[in-house]
Amino acid sequence: MPTKPIPASSDDVVKRLLVTSRMYSEEAGMGDASVSYQYITGYRRALVFRVTISRASDAITFFAKVGANLSDDVRAFVKKEATMTKAVYERFPHSSELGVVEPAYYFPDQAVFTTKSIDGTRLDYELLAALRWPTRRRTGRALELLEKCASWLKAFQNSWPLDGNLEEGDLLAGIRRQLQRLSDARPALFPPALVSMVEDVTETLASTLGKDAYRPVMRHDDFAPWNIIANDDQVIVYDFPNVQPGSMHYDRYYFDQALSTFRKKPFVNKRQLDRFRRHFALSLDETAANPVAEQRFFSIYFCLVRIGSLEFMRRPRFPLSILSRIRVAHEMQRLKVLCEN
Repeated sequence: MPTKPIPASSDDVVKRLLVTSRMYSEEAGMGDASVSYQYITGYRRALVFRVTISRASDAITFFAKVGANLSDDVRAFVKKEATMTKAVYERFPHSSELGVVEPAYYFPDQAVFTTKSIDGTRLDYELLAALRWPTRRRTGRALELLEKCASWLKAFQNSWPLDGNLEEGDLLAGIRRQLQRLSDARPALFPPALVSMVEDVTETLASTLGKDAYRPVMRHDDFAPWNIIANDDQVIVYDFPNVQPGSMHYDRYYFDQALSTFRKKPFVNKRQLDRFRRHFALSLDETAANPVAEQRFFSIYFCLVRIGSLEFMRRPRFPLSILSRIRVAHEMQRLKVLCEN
């Protein structure tokens, strides 16, 4: 049985999960087995479950992503994740240190996609343990895992070579979309003067970025510690629904921004966190520091994305409305500092 409440109006989700789990068990030759499930996360487009099929002699465990409904948009989302996960798995150079989650089954009629289970610990849990209780062993392991994350990102980008070059407009398009979304928010969030300032600053930065920023690669699009499993000495990455072409620096700075969010968690050693962020950056690039223009450009972009996510939660009657408004105010201040400095 699930150990946390499943979002409302999810009866059809559970029904489809059980139907496909039975189909999965029959494919595995365990038609008479019992099925148990645990809801993990998700609510808008898809819900994620850990499913166990067991009988007296053996058991199998897998993860299932179940579309929140059977609308065309949700079907397309689940289909893309199934397609991209399979493509990444087939292309990625697996090794004893680097890997990706293995796809299992896809049930298009039910908008359900399953992957093999992964043994290990989520990377964010490992890093937080080293940031809160920094023993030599925990710190050393955290640094080694960050090096492997950098190696994984390089291997992922090299496994899917793309031709051509990005244009300035390609990099600026994402920022303009976020600005438009935030400008249209009600109640009003972004004054025209701030929109103009962000546009001017990012256009100037885009014109000064190094040529590597315009080398297109396939990007994970959510390359963050909570989408990475540390299995002994191997890092395994999952969650591929949004894989798409983009700048080679996108995932690099996304990961750095994800690490920076640990600063808000209680009992975190902030000096150690800065060390982790530098170590990941240096593992990707042997230069002494990240180019200032690139770091600033992508920091502005991810700040806009963060405000956009929080904007959804500041709507009236949303349970986290008050807290999200405080966080929006903090991110707005951070955005202004990034644009002014």
